Amino acid sequence: MGSAFQQGGRYLPTLCWSTGGLAAGAALVIGGTQIQNSDIQVGTVNQIGYYTAVVGYLVLLATPEITTYGYNRSRPPDSYGSRFVPGSAGLASVRDAEGVAHPSLNVRLLTVRF
Repeated sequence: MGSAFQQGGRYLPTLCWSTGGLAAGAALVIGGTQIQNSDIQVGTVNQIGYYTAVVGYLVLLATPEITTYGYNRSRPPDSYGSRFVPGSAGLASVRDAEGVAHPSLNVRLLTVRF
């Protein structure tokens, strides 16, 4: 998707972030389930296992966001020069309070993107 829009992200770092997110989520789910199913039947231990598994499921559900974050981190940084767009001029119409359209000239000296 990013290559279709020439965003310049790299494949390998994106794959690493995605795989890391999946591995972390799976490890939390498996670890939480193991703690929950252990022979120790103390209430606090069962709650820790349950909440660890829930966090693991949330990490697994957040894998697309983790992958997107990894892709955005792999993109080359924007230079400050690309944030400034030179001025432009254009014709437009503006309506007054009565609804009558009047021609206008839009002039922008500089556009700054964040």
